[in-house]
Amino acid sequence: MKRFLKWFFGILFLLIILAVGAVISLPYLIDPNDYKPQIIAQLKPYLHGRDLKIPGKIKLSIIPWLGVEIGDTVIGNADGFVLKPFMTIKQSRAHVRLLSLLTKTPEIGSLDISGVVVNLQRDAEGRNNWSDLMAANATASPLKKVALSNAPAAAMVIPSLKVEGIHLKDATINFDDQKNKNDIIISKLNVDAGPINQLQPIPLRGQLNYYSKTQGLVAASAFATTVALTPAEKRINLQQLVINTNVAGETLNNKTINTSLKVPDLKINLGEETVDAKPFQLSLDKMQSDGYLHLHKFSNPSIRMGLNMQTLDLDSLLPATPAPVPATTGDKDIDTSPAIFAALLPLKTADMQGTLTFKKLLYHHLQFDDVRVNLLARGGLVSALPEAKIAQGSYEGNIQIDVKQRPVSVRLHQSLRDVPMGPLALAFTGKETITGTVNLDGQFFSQGNTLDELTRQLNGDATFNIRDVQLTVMDVEQLVLQKWYDKLQLAEKQEKGKKVTAFDSMRGTIRVQSGVAFNHDFTAVSQRVHLTGSGQANLYKHTVNYTLVTIPKKSLMVKLGNSSVDLKDKRLPTYINGPWAQPEIKNDLGGLVRDDVQSKVDEKKQAAQESVKSRVEEEKAKLQDKLKGLLKR
Repeated sequence: MKRFLKWFFGILFLLIILAVGAVISLPYLIDPNDYKPQIIAQLKPYLHGRDLKIPGKIKLSIIPWLGVEIGDTVIGNADGFVLKPFMTIKQSRAHVRLLSLLTKTPEIGSLDISGVVVNLQRDAEGRNNWSDLMAANATASPLKKVALSNAPAAAMVIPSLKVEGIHLKDATINFDDQKNKNDIIISKLNVDAGPINQLQPIPLRGQLNYYSKTQGLVAASAFATTVALTPAEKRINLQQLVINTNVAGETLNNKTINTSLKVPDLKINLGEETVDAKPFQLSLDKMQSDGYLHLHKFSNPSIRMGLNMQTLDLDSLLPATPAPVPATTGDKDIDTSPAIFAALLPLKTADMQGTLTFKKLLYHHLQFDDVRVNLLARGGLVSALPEAKIAQGSYEGNIQIDVKQRPVSVRLHQSLRDVPMGPLALAFTGKETITGTVNLDGQFFSQGNTLDELTRQLNGDATFNIRDVQLTVMDVEQLVLQKWYDKLQLAEKQEKGKKVTAFDSMRGTIRVQSGVAFNHDFTAVSQRVHLTGSGQANLYKHTVNYTLVTIPKKSLMVKLGNSSVDLKDKRLPTYINGPWAQPEIKNDLGGLVRDDVQSKVDEKKQAAQESVKSRVEEEKAKLQDKLKGLLKR
């Protein structure tokens, strides 16, 4: 028996030595590069017919880690997208401790993938080069079925593994969107996860750069969190999630905006299809806010959200640029305005309710207080119901955007109640040129996908009434009469050292048809002067063609040379034509004076003629009386 055991263990030891020797010598005896065709053949069914090439070398290692390292790898593009490969990988590497394969918990070293370049493309008709892979994975991937099924037995399957780390280094994602004429590049994408030890929380961190050609934006972002998995309940918790982003670009006047999002506990339940971020903190250039987000159902999401902020200064976040002027080629306009509803398209199938509140909101140098915006989305109709205080007045609005339609349709109802005109004038003209209290109601509708399309298709009506108006800085006669103003004799009212004209009211209606605003009933009434106006303004060409008629109600003497004219109750039209930025203002005061002088000359002539005629008649009567006396004799 002893001899048998001796021989048995001797043979066993010899077999172990031979096996170890064979394993050690395996990389030297077998070249894995000789088996590339077989490897490619095994992987190709998962690529939905795309080409797979491995021009780089494949290297094997055994002791103490069983590892594989693959050089350049190229995955071909979908049919019709042949200019660039779909994906290239510069290097990928994986290792596992050899002896741990004999245990229930294999120990894996770092999984390293570097130099990944993904080329996403969408052509002018909307076809893309990734949907075929998504469809294939949706039907063929057993992992997805296990992870997302609502069946009780379909809990997430997390294998017992120990992984030192997963590292994605220097990845790039290029998105060539020919349909929207945009290029989006995500570059320098680095992600580090691990160590991973079964179900213990996993540290996760990363960074990336972002560029959008159409938006004219560049951004650098970094994130960090800890991922906690609960496979039995199909839950994923992102603990202490922090995303810091710096955004800059031409659309922000090359300013840099620093943003920070912090979510103490982001809960994702794959079984119930819910996402909860309650609460979260959002910082925009040191402007702090807090909010919450609840999402239910991934395919037809139900969203509940809220955001509270003390102060939101949009003037510091948004560029102060003038209204765009459409570029032209020949007789045709070129629409260079951006698509403005892309961010709302995911709400086509969403049920959303939310509230945004701001104690103070600054926009265009105008301050809104106690701002509240109720957001609703259902059946593809997105609504925003804003309300706010402006000084002693109030603002209410109702904005409805139907994203189901192509092009998108928009309806607006805007209302101002007892809002001081001074802040409005200061906001839009840079000077407090008018004071008073305005009431305005307007309803408008349009359709289009860009700002230019919406402007060209704009239609609607509005009424306005401004009480207790004062035009400051320049007297209305000075504005209208211009170069003749110094020759006028009028009583000037002084207020704070400025010439003003006070009106009891200004009122009128505006009708917008196909992007052109018409007004034919403007009136302004004061003790000194009455104004009437009629004309139009082209909202997309930014031009005006308007006639303002001034009717002085008090004596207003104009002296030109030896002639003087009192303009009281006379209609003096002023013509305003040209671009908004610098319209041409003309009137014919000289002609009015000449006409008045000529009228007086004609009156004198007629009076002289009437006087001569009267004298002739008198002499004629006297002569007839004398003749009658002679005849009687």
